[in-house]
Amino acid sequence: MPKKKSIAGGGGGGHGGSSGLRWLMTYADLITLLLIFFVIMYAITAARAQQVETMAVRLSAMATAGNAILDYQKQGTPQQQNEPLYQRIDKALSALQAQQAKEEKALEKIVKRLQEYIDRNGLAAEVSVSLNRQGVVVSFQDVALFASGSAQLSPQARRLVDAMAEPMLGVPNEVRVEGFTDNQPIHTARYPSNWELSTARATSVLEELVHGVGFPPQRLSATGYGQYRPKVPNTSPQNRQMNRRVDLVVLRSIYSGGEPGVAP
Repeated sequence: MPKKKSIAGGGGGGHGGSSGLRWLMTYADLITLLLIFFVIMYAITAARAQQVETMAVRLSAMATAGNAILDYQKQGTPQQQNEPLYQRIDKALSALQAQQAKEEKALEKIVKRLQEYIDRNGLAAEVSVSLNRQGVVVSFQDVALFASGSAQLSPQARRLVDAMAEPMLGVPNEVRVEGFTDNQPIHTARYPSNWELSTARATSVLEELVHGVGFPPQRLSATGYGQYRPKVPNTSPQNRQMNRRVDLVVLRSIYSGGEPGVAP
């Protein structure tokens, strides 16, 4: 009699062996990601305003860690490559948090040095320094750097910019130069509007950073906001004076992604 073919046999191997269980690892990673997502959503809804900002910074850091996680998976040992996704994320975030703590100390040191210089030279009415979520902000009143309606730095202004920028050379962070004006219209042959004036002033300070201080140009950017980002309402001469300024912003590393990338 002819033998019956075995139904249970066959070499399909659809779910047999370790290769057939690869889908399970992907499924487990997906479930882990969903769990992280819902935990974060719950934390956001339950947190206070300051906690929400902290969470946003951490999420940004988590996004920054994406490439690091992929590199860790590709370049690691077979054992590291098979680690669950949540472990890879945890290790990448731990490394980023350590880096950010180190960066915070460096930025605080810059603020301390600059504030000491301001106090020692009696410059509090013309220059201020602060540390916020963007990074270190050094704000120059326009009278400290420029004549009215001008974007030309005086020799004294160049020395001031050099002195305030020197401590920034010790960190690798990007520095953005921002120009601002008040809402008084300007219309000259050289500067048809406050846009041109604010941009020209920011560019003048940027050029001094490059040629006077020796800043690497790839770390710098300049922008002019004109009258459209006032610090205080333009309702008095004193307020308009506060709005006419140039800011040096030492950006935290988590915000460096906002600037165009530089080819190696």
